[in-house]
Amino acid sequence: MHYFTALVDELGGPNGRMTNGSYLLHDTVSFWNQEKIDYLRSINGLDWELRDANGSTALLRGYSSGDEHTSGFKRTSQMIDYGADPHAVDRFGKGICEYVRNGSRVEKRVFASEYSSLVKRLKDEFQIDCLDPSIP
Repeated sequence: MHYFTALVDELGGPNGRMTNGSYLLHDTVSFWNQEKIDYLRSINGLDWELRDANGSTALLRGYSSGDEHTSGFKRTSQMIDYGADPHAVDRFGKGICEYVRNGSRVEKRVFASEYSSLVKRLKDEFQIDCLDPSIP
């Protein structure tokens, strides 16, 4: 963690851009290290709406970072709790629903309750109906 905190300082804060052009937040949610995410969240000014070269926010990048322990569905819900905008779309017009709908059938089956919970939350709280194929 000491290296990570030094990296945040070196990059000028939580919204720093890495030498590969990616934002630190995007990389951190892609590899999902809760301790590092919590550290970034503790710093004033963290911007969940930073856009990478594809126009993706951390929410859109982080969705696909699920693993056998935690699904992208749960991580998406957590990022929304942290302040990420579920209405965001990338430069191709893809929003969180497209990622959710086109996600792995295995992930949807293994994490069925988290999938259902996220779809319901998006519809109830944000009027985003991921079951409607016309919604990005």
